[in-house]
Parts: sequence; C-alpha cells; structure tokens
Amino acid sequence: MPSVEVLLGKNFMLRVAYNPKLRKELVVAEKPAITGVSFGVGVRVTKIHISYGFSQLHLAGISNTITLGVRFADFQKKG
Repeated sequence: MPSVEVLLGKNFMLRVAYNPKLRKELVVAEKPAITGVSFGVGVRVTKIHISYGFSQLHLAGISNTITLGVRFADFQKKG
C-alpha cells in the first residue's frame, strides 16, 4: 500500500495512502467514489499530538478517526 507523510513544519503533518488491491476488491462500479484512499492531518500542540484520519474502505464504510496522543518522554524533567 503506497503512502506518504509530509512534514510541513515541526508541528504539522499531512498523510495520504492508497490501497489498489482494496479498491479492486470493494469498489462499486456505478459509484466508485474514493474507495481505497485514506488521508489525514496531524498537529502537535505543546505536548499533545492530535491526529485526524479519513478512509473509505467501501461506499458504505467511511471511517473518521480522531486520536489524542502524548509521549511520556515529553513529561520527564530535564536535568
């Protein structure tokens, strides 16, 4: 599955992926839409990482995902 992540600075990322096998297996010929395509964005706000992802596995199977993440290393005292 080809994918790419573009870093547009230290705190902003764009992500895109395409799965041709999935598209071939699940696409509806009359309404192909964007089956097999996924994309997302990510931002870092202080010590919190916020990401949004969208994927359409099938005409009836759209997925929206929001993720909040932290790295424990960001909270360690530097000394």
